[in-house]
Amino acid sequence: MNGPASAWSALGGLLQPALELASRWPGDPERRARAGLVSGEPGGAMWLHASSVGELGAVPPFLGAVNAAGLDDRARVTCHTRTGLAHARGRLHLRADLAPFDARFALRRRLGRTRPSALILFETELWPCMVTEAASTGLPVSWVNARVSAERFPGYRRWKSVLAPALRRVSAVAAQTGDDAMRFCELGAPPNRVAVCGNLKHDRAEPEPLSRSQAGLAADGPVVVFGSLREGEEAPVLEALRRIRESRPEWIAVLAPRHPEENEIVARALDARGIPFERRSRPGGVSRTLLLDTLGELAGFYTLADVAFVGGSLLDFGGHDVMEPARAGAPVLFGPYTSHCRSESEELVRAGAAHVARGADELADAMARWGAVEPERSRAARAAREVARASRGAAGRAVAWLSRWGGLLPARGSGGNLGG
Repeated sequence: MNGPASAWSALGGLLQPALELASRWPGDPERRARAGLVSGEPGGAMWLHASSVGELGAVPPFLGAVNAAGLDDRARVTCHTRTGLAHARGRLHLRADLAPFDARFALRRRLGRTRPSALILFETELWPCMVTEAASTGLPVSWVNARVSAERFPGYRRWKSVLAPALRRVSAVAAQTGDDAMRFCELGAPPNRVAVCGNLKHDRAEPEPLSRSQAGLAADGPVVVFGSLREGEEAPVLEALRRIRESRPEWIAVLAPRHPEENEIVARALDARGIPFERRSRPGGVSRTLLLDTLGELAGFYTLADVAFVGGSLLDFGGHDVMEPARAGAPVLFGPYTSHCRSESEELVRAGAAHVARGADELADAMARWGAVEPERSRAARAAREVARASRGAAGRAVAWLSRWGGLLPARGSGGNLGG
């Protein structure tokens, strides 16, 4: 291990007493998992690490492709956030824990207690100690749905001296795009172990249709779903809603913040503008403005959308999954900041399934156009579905690549991937 990488490892050692104390703090047993203190079990299950809800979207397609290939799909998941942990356990029914600290003592405990068959990290989970400790035991270490955004890449490159020794030990990288593959190689991954496989989230099953009564929405009027809203986007979104309701007050709006802590920001903005609304978490009646403050339901609400807006794109957050509403057959709107989903955004625009809206005026205009001209809206909806379906197949490609390099094993009995 070189100097900077050794320093990173030494820092974990210096912090060990404090981390140990924090992990054992009374009243919070989940923290024990941070120190690697998880229940032991017969070894052999894959260790899948996905930071939070967004990254977890690729896990079910991956496990489905593993199963379809006749490989061992037993898995145990770790997440960095409690929101991700709740989603993994509650919505995805996966065996899941909070991730251990990226420190040698915690990782060695975790590896010793769970004895996984492989470590598979999702998206941009670049944790040097985790990778190094796993690889040092002979465990295959791979990335699936791997990506490094253009905006974040300079920051990672500054840590190359720490990251490269770990990445050189990687077994396989299944990258989303050619740019992602290039960035992983530049950070230290062996080029012969990196392949472009696509985005596994596009292989998610089409959402089950949701009825308006199930959703608690009014029976009449076009529906706009504002999904994955980030802090600061509530102002232009609500201004666009105000403008379109001036001429067509029957419009129904569903507002879905990206993170739970942003629910109250949107709620305060609605109150400040005098807009009556219901909360999905407290169903109380039929609504024309619904705050979707629950987890895991956005895909179902997209099936009701006459128009869908994908947030994280009006301000410079890089955008979120534009294919999620497309799979549901909704014409898609997003802002100009889509670096995290650039190829998908451009493809939807080329197909006539999406428009770029640079603020409240353009957002209201696009909503009005699709809401008023049914043939145009129907054409856009069909195009959205076609683009989404054409983008499928990444999970199978990623599993084939990892089968070659990443240590996936033949199925053993009928263990299953849920693990309790």
